[in-house]
Amino acid sequence: MKKHYIKINGQKYRVEFNFNSMAHFEEIIGMGYSDFSEHVMKNKLTVRMIRALAYVAIKEGERCDGREFNVSELDFGAMYNIQNIYELMAIYQAQMGSEKKQKKMSIFRRSD
Repeated sequence: MKKHYIKINGQKYRVEFNFNSMAHFEEIIGMGYSDFSEHVMKNKLTVRMIRALAYVAIKEGERCDGREFNVSELDFGAMYNIQNIYELMAIYQAQMGSEKKQKKMSIFRRSD
């Protein structure tokens, strides 16, 4: 699987959307991933959701590369900018796939 990186304030960070990052997202936001996916599809993301999504994906990406990301979510929000949001969402789409692709690959799909 291709590794994705994002540059924030001149520093390169790995971005990883996986079960760990999504579980951490659920803990921070208090919303299940399926509810979050619905917000994504309806373009109803809040700033809090975007910041948390970026934070957990970078924290997990850095862990996968063997580094610690010792920045608080609040300090991370001060580092992040609008351009980073576009880059992050492109990586999210690349790693998570489109809804059509997700439905096709769903492990919960019934095989009647």
